[in-house]
Amino acid sequence: MAGAEDVSLPEPCSGAEKEGDKRKVCFIHSQALLVSSDLNPRYTGRAQLVYSLIEAYGLLQHMRVVAPEKATQKQLQGFHSQEYIHFLETHSNQSDLEDEDEETAEEMGLGYDCPLFTGCYDYACEVGGAGLTSADLLLREEAEIVINWSGDGTTQKEMWRLVTATAMTWSWLF
Repeated sequence: MAGAEDVSLPEPCSGAEKEGDKRKVCFIHSQALLVSSDLNPRYTGRAQLVYSLIEAYGLLQHMRVVAPEKATQKQLQGFHSQEYIHFLETHSNQSDLEDEDEETAEEMGLGYDCPLFTGCYDYACEVGGAGLTSADLLLREEAEIVINWSGDGTTQKEMWRLVTATAMTWSWLF
């Protein structure tokens, strides 16, 4: 195994890549994305912890930090049904669901493995936008590598359906 001294990092950059850089690396980050990502009860505090580690190790100087655009409802509907997006939007700030709504949530894949939580619609827009921003940077060849730690998670049962940022990104690319 290679030691830390064997790892080569791209040259530091400040927004625009320098001529001759081996790789163009972008890191997707904004305060809004960080706050929104930490709302997810499955990953409480993870986004802040990861960002703090990246910052503490001085890795930000080796990549361009790009603030993502928040996905619009129309963009989300390119990957999810209008019914699903509407359900997220209308139930995003409710602490308790009625029995009828709880059944609908379960049918949509929002339950134990991927809970509906306060702020989940904003989370969907922020994380979905981060995925789309990542894809856009790659498509426009502004980056060869894009790091987006705010993506969705997976479960053994199925891909987390709250925001399928990975699917959105690949769908956008191809």
